[in-house]
Amino acid sequence: MDTYFHGIWRMDWGLGNPNKTAALIAILMVAVWGLVYVRRYGFWLALTLFTGLGVCLIRTFSRGGMIALFAGLLVLAWKASRPWPRKYLWAVSFSVWTMIGVSIFYEAHARYGQSLVAEDRSIGNRLLLWRQAPRMMTSAPQGWGLGTAGKNYMRWYQPVERKEEYRTLVNSHLTWLVEFGWLFRFAYLFAWPVVFLLVLPTLKRPWFIFALGVWTTFAVAAWFSSVAESPWIWIVPMGTLLTVLVTRAFDHEWPRFGQWVQAGCVSLFLVAVLFLAGRLSGGLPIQAAKHAVVLGKAPPSMWMVVNEKTMGGQYGREIRRRDEFLRRNGLGVVESVDQLPRDPGKVVVIGGDLSEAEREQVKNLLTESAGIILLNPLFSPQELGVASGQAGKIKVFFGEFAQTPVQSAWADLVPVGRIEGDSDYVSHWPERILSPST
Repeated sequence: MDTYFHGIWRMDWGLGNPNKTAALIAILMVAVWGLVYVRRYGFWLALTLFTGLGVCLIRTFSRGGMIALFAGLLVLAWKASRPWPRKYLWAVSFSVWTMIGVSIFYEAHARYGQSLVAEDRSIGNRLLLWRQAPRMMTSAPQGWGLGTAGKNYMRWYQPVERKEEYRTLVNSHLTWLVEFGWLFRFAYLFAWPVVFLLVLPTLKRPWFIFALGVWTTFAVAAWFSSVAESPWIWIVPMGTLLTVLVTRAFDHEWPRFGQWVQAGCVSLFLVAVLFLAGRLSGGLPIQAAKHAVVLGKAPPSMWMVVNEKTMGGQYGREIRRRDEFLRRNGLGVVESVDQLPRDPGKVVVIGGDLSEAEREQVKNLLTESAGIILLNPLFSPQELGVASGQAGKIKVFFGEFAQTPVQSAWADLVPVGRIEGDSDYVSHWPERILSPST
């Protein structure tokens, strides 16, 4: 999908996302300086490629990509030979001024400086997301599931007055840490120190600095956007790492045992920081495990089988508006009847239609639960097998304009509540279901 800044197309190289393209370009801009070690005239070739790639980076208008590039270049500058010949300094100055001129021509500098002169929604939204990541981790010790970080953030953690939509946490590191459990979190946070340990330059192999610069650029770029999900971004970093590993194996030179221990300690420290940050974050208690989410008091006094056609796609936001009810009674949320725990004495809310197998399970719930609330059911009491003696355990609500033929059948058996102004999609269901009287 094409994106624009001030009417100017943001280059994406076919990756579909300018930020992913910027990450790839920034990595390449750092990697090309490795030519200094492999060719006699490597500096001039590297500078030419660096300048051309820099123009492409500017056309992505990506601030995260630019920050990642600076981080990688600082690593290279750390070990750069000094002093540079004057002709090299003049050439680099010309390259930098060329890119500055291109930035001004395309007005990219306006975007880069946006957050310095005014509140920037893009940055503010990211901070809101990232602030909730530790809390999401402690809420789900086994993880929220691959590909679900953005969806679960919107449902259970996004401020109820906000309406932005997310697929990820706009941060590759935090997205994966949220989606997987604590064992993966430790392994992931151990892998990064190990990689940096392996690519640290040695006296014998000072060119390792370029691998360190590439991985630094990659790590920083993956912090500001979910770019690491693209396999193209991994090619150069993994190539440099493989080259380093082969070289180390040839040299029989590996980090010392104490350095491996230090990497493990760093990982444990980061895990502990994330755990404590999540525990101390406050807010509504949320627990997630095995497809179920429990909000507020645990164990909950009510379980709900949600249906988006009936309750809307943002049912989580509507549920969290009933904060007082949740803290006093607790609510468990699942997406199908077979995900319900078998807890006798709990009230169960079911929205919309059920499969034939789920209806059979509901028959057992009629005897096990304290009561069942049906919201716009599309099945009759006969299909559910409701006996006359069980009718007192059932409450039924229909939207005022709901188009379902089973309303009369339910009205003959139990009192039916009407939710004014609603139809098949019931927008006001929390006001009737999540109330003290329920």
